[in-house]
Amino acid sequence: MEGCTAITLDTVATGVRKRSLACVVQVDEGSERGLSRLSRALSFAVIRALTEETGTTIDIQDDGTVTIACVSPEAGELAKKRIEDITADVEVGRIYDGTVLKLLDFGAIVSVLPGKDGLLHISQIANERVNAVADHLKEGQQVRVKVLEADDKGRLRLSMKAVAAEAKAAQAAQ
Repeated sequence: MEGCTAITLDTVATGVRKRSLACVVQVDEGSERGLSRLSRALSFAVIRALTEETGTTIDIQDDGTVTIACVSPEAGELAKKRIEDITADVEVGRIYDGTVLKLLDFGAIVSVLPGKDGLLHISQIANERVNAVADHLKEGQQVRVKVLEADDKGRLRLSMKAVAAEAKAAQAAQ
């Protein structure tokens, strides 16, 4: 999605000045593929939860235009970011801030975007030998992971070691 076209209105009702922001976001592809992904991702339940969480009103037109109406610009930006995250595709080679959802004997399941989870294998957690995943990670922990691979079924292979290696290389370059 490209930017946010914003319209700010000042209204006076019963002596109280209110400022509202309407944010119109266009689907980046503007194609049927983009619209179908948007409509699948933004089901009624997701929209309702998002409006309750952010205090905004969200409307999706048939052409893919998403309108976010809110009282505070911060709430509008939060709703916009959440919609972008929900409809975004995971990119191989990109680093994400993820949340550990579940610990397994052989690694952890990490959410990199809403509804997009991947496997962080035990061998990709640290450079040293990891005997137990729980020694390095806990559920709910925020971690930086790099997407190493996404297969044709959408399964993601993640690495914390690759993030550390990139950080070390960047530090050495300075």
